[in-house]
Amino acid sequence: MRPRRLAGQLRRWFILLCLLTVLLSFLAVKLNTQRNTTPSPQYLLRDDGGRICLFSADGSEELRKYDILTRLLPEGDVEALRTGVPVYTEDELLRLVEDYGG
Repeated sequence: MRPRRLAGQLRRWFILLCLLTVLLSFLAVKLNTQRNTTPSPQYLLRDDGGRICLFSADGSEELRKYDILTRLLPEGDVEALRTGVPVYTEDELLRLVEDYGG
């Protein structure tokens, strides 16, 4: 192979390697950003008149009232329900309601 042709091929490989490095760096930053973002809650569980209620995420709309009396729960759970427990998924909602309902 001629030296000039070899130099051209090396230059192309170097450019390709640089582009690949930039692309991988961009993807790494993008993935890291997605990992660090906190998802928004879908619902809010709160004490309402002594019972656990499911509210919209912003707490403005009551969606469901459960027959679970908050006065029967441990004090830590009662405090959390006074301020509101954010719920991120349907699975988490089912688990929490089961836990509170005993």
